[in-house]
This record gives sequence, C-alpha cells and structure tokens, in this order.
Amino acid sequence: MGDERMYATAEDIEPALALSGRRCGSCSLCCRLLDVPEIGKPKDDWCRHCRAGHGGCSIYDQRPQVCRNYACGWLLGHLADDHWFPPKAKMVVDIHYDKKAVAHFVRVIVDPRFPNRWREQPYYSDIRRIALRGLQGKIVPETMVQTVIAISGEWTKIVMPHREFDYGPGVVLPCGDDHFEFVPCKNDEAVRTLDKELTALRQAKKDFPNASILEALALVVQKTVR
Repeated sequence: MGDERMYATAEDIEPALALSGRRCGSCSLCCRLLDVPEIGKPKDDWCRHCRAGHGGCSIYDQRPQVCRNYACGWLLGHLADDHWFPPKAKMVVDIHYDKKAVAHFVRVIVDPRFPNRWREQPYYSDIRRIALRGLQGKIVPETMVQTVIAISGEWTKIVMPHREFDYGPGVVLPCGDDHFEFVPCKNDEAVRTLDKELTALRQAKKDFPNASILEALALVVQKTVR
C-alpha cells in the first residue's frame, strides 16, 4: 500500500512528489470528479481548462490555489500499486479536512459512471486496510481518521475495517488494536453526548487501569450524578 503516512499538507506536496517520482501524466480525473467553485467548475464534469490526455491544465501557471494545494494519494506515492492509477481505478483517493466536523477523512471519490467500482477487488480489500490504518492514527499522525465513499459530491458510506455503514452521524469505538466499531447516532447532538461519555469512560480507565469496563462505567455514573 506504500507509505503508512498518507496525509500531506500543501507544503509537503513538492517534496512528496520528488520522493514518489510520479506525475499526473495522462491522468486528469480530479479535474472531472472534484468541484472548483473558484472558477465555476462543477463536480462530475470536465473543467473547461482541462485538456484530458493532451497536456492537462491549460492554465497551470495561473490555476487556483485550491488546485495548487491538491494532490491525490496515488500521485503522492501512498497508493503504491499500479491498479490505483486513477484512470484505471476509476477513483481518486485523498485526505479531506472537513471544517464543520473539525476532522480529517480519507475520501474515496468514485467516478459516478462506475458507482460500484470501490466494491470490486482488489480495491475493496485495500480500502478496508486504509480504513484500519486511518483509525489506528497511521495516516494523519495521532489522529483517528474515518474513511468515506464519495459519489457525485455525496458521502454515501463509512468504511470500517470489518464492514461499512450508510454515511451519517456516529462515534467510532476502539475495540482492540485492529478492531473498531461505528455507533450510529440520531444527530450531531447525540454524537457530542456520547463522545463526552466515552471520554469520561476512557479517563476512568486511565485513572483506574485495573478496573473492568463495568466498574469504569460505574465510576463515570458516580461522577455524573455528583
């Protein structure tokens, strides 16, 4: 799968490209799948400045900052296998920072002309491995990152290491070094409430490492009712 650390800031891109030795070449799939509001480019349609297969961006030296700051996982060398070359995969994988959620996500952006491509092998197994690495804090350092499937700008699925869920609010529960579960919640307020309780539970386990989960829960309840 390549480098464990998939995340890159804008400042990381050039050094990462020098290390990977990769160039976009004949690929311009991000210029089709992603929207660029700065130049009125909608999602799932070719950018009017793109010369797909014929040199790429026609305004490369004047391209918007959002384009300058963008590089997909394959280009950065973090998806080492050739089957992840976007025109072949029919997908673009990147790291996205969601300002509303205040969190990073691995986005698997699927070409809507091939909506089930992500379920095909070897991609599906790879995506599950990516999901595990993200939750283990190996993609964005020391940060639990969820992996989502995005089609036509809509996040449709949350992929966990062992299964997937319809995209929606929820909380990830670590159940071991390589096992995580997703608890769906009714709304963002329910997420905040559950997350607060889980934070208290983790603190109780830290303060009383020999306590069982039930004992730790009892300690959380005691603190809550005081």
